[in-house]
Amino acid sequence: ELLSQAGWQPAEVQVVAVVVGPGSFTGLRVGVTSAKTFAYAVNARVVAINTLDVIAEQAYRTLPAQVTRLTVAIDAQRGEVFAAIYERGPGDTWSLQLPAAIMTQTEWLATLGPGTAVSGLALEKLAEHASPGTFIVPQEQWMPQAVTVGQLAARRVASGEFDDLWQLAPLYMRRSAAEEKFDA
Repeated sequence: ELLSQAGWQPAEVQVVAVVVGPGSFTGLRVGVTSAKTFAYAVNARVVAINTLDVIAEQAYRTLPAQVTRLTVAIDAQRGEVFAAIYERGPGDTWSLQLPAAIMTQTEWLATLGPGTAVSGLALEKLAEHASPGTFIVPQEQWMPQAVTVGQLAARRVASGEFDDLWQLAPLYMRRSAAEEKFDA
């Protein structure tokens, strides 16, 4: 339906961008498998994008100059978050300081404070617990948006960066509850 709306034939698609996580196990499996299957069927290349990088990219547009650090988090259940930390550099550039990691909610809340901004769906539960002076990004930027995924993918494509269709896999930060119960 989307291809039809754009006036494209499937074979015209040259690159498929997909968010690989972190996120929910089922959502990641379905999304990555669908992207890989479509890319294979139409002989397109693939580009993997990190969920937290998408949310960070959206947040950069709204941050005041005094914010020097951005932390992004999404709910990982079990009292934990998937989080990443970015820092502002010269020329208003941002760099990843802490790659995607699992933290307890308490550990993550301790990273917040003056000069720090925060974004991501973890705020639905935790915004009221943010330290005074923390800049909370507007709520409409907390959820990853397809347009931002496309922008990040376009940058990778322009740099000649692609992922291997056969090696592409979801970014699982831990084993699923079902796998843990099976092993127990």
